[in-house]
Amino acid sequence: MADFQQQPPTRIKLRRDAIIHAIAFHDEMYAVGDDEALTVVDARTDHSIRRFEEVGTVLSVCFVGDRVAAGTLRGVVSLRKMCDHETWDGRCSCGSDELALAPAGADRAGVRAIAAFESRLAAGDAAGRVCVWYVGEAGTQPLFSLRAAKDRTCAVEALALEQTSLVVARSALGATQVPLLSAWGLHDDTPPEVSWSSDEEEDGDASDDGDEFDPWHPSLTQRLVVNPTSETVDVHAVARSSTMLVAGASDGSVAAWDAATFEVRWRGSVGASVQALALAAGRVVIVPIGVGAAAAPVYISGAFADRVALAPPARKPMGGANCDGCGTPALVWDGSVQQGCPVCSAGTVVNACALARDGKRLLAGGYDRSLHAWDLSSDQ
Repeated sequence: MADFQQQPPTRIKLRRDAIIHAIAFHDEMYAVGDDEALTVVDARTDHSIRRFEEVGTVLSVCFVGDRVAAGTLRGVVSLRKMCDHETWDGRCSCGSDELALAPAGADRAGVRAIAAFESRLAAGDAAGRVCVWYVGEAGTQPLFSLRAAKDRTCAVEALALEQTSLVVARSALGATQVPLLSAWGLHDDTPPEVSWSSDEEEDGDASDDGDEFDPWHPSLTQRLVVNPTSETVDVHAVARSSTMLVAGASDGSVAAWDAATFEVRWRGSVGASVQALALAAGRVVIVPIGVGAAAAPVYISGAFADRVALAPPARKPMGGANCDGCGTPALVWDGSVQQGCPVCSAGTVVNACALARDGKRLLAGGYDRSLHAWDLSSDQ
């Protein structure tokens, strides 16, 4: 395997410096979500072809058909159509839509997770809600909603959608007695109306939630355990292909399953809380949280033991010896304060990563406000 530590990444300059939260590939383009906007970039030239600043802070992003979908801090999913028509000021309202996971009068939480397959779009927020829509030429139709927990104390951290299978990863800071990774089987047809349920129901009885049985609602197929020694550990990231499902947890544990049978393929640990995952063409990229050289994606080729740390260049402090110089507050994961500043430290917190469909290119970005690209085509 090539030593990517000896192959420095290419830094891709976006229009403005902002903390990157999400990245997604789609054919010959990719989308980047940051603190200020949603940007769509030509993957061949790395030049921006669309920038949507009106959506605000973007926490998650994916493509659905000819649209790009952004989960935002203000609690809605912003859909923007990738069309050629633009107005004099460079904006286009064609195909624009705002999808809410909660009613306008309710408290809306940031949409941390988003996923799509063909015309279905799924999103999950920090209040534990998951919604799925059908996105078609005639518009967007809500299919169903479900709760990540009855009392909505669990945040939805990541989603994976493939065919008629939806995988939900969530965090609860220890306030649960069930595994926090669940797989749902979706109905092939379009249900007549939105329905609600919970994956913490006992024996399939939804009476505690005041719900009636709904044959159109997805069924809970499987609860998955990332770490057998700590079954209720928070799950922060999930990625899925047609053959494999991979998930990472806050204790650094990582597991992969057969996508059809949910049989465990391998387990391991990266030693720190998993922040993001990418899976394509049989390759897996795992992003652990940390400071210094540990704050980099871990590239895996073949067996879990074959891994190489990728260290993006860090953003240097503009003044002062610590985070007092740049004003960045300390971050908190699992009740512990991270040591060092995610912006000024020797390394940087990587929030997101994405692999091209052929697995030959890796993108990563985070608190250093830079997008980094690696060429993986030479790896054997």
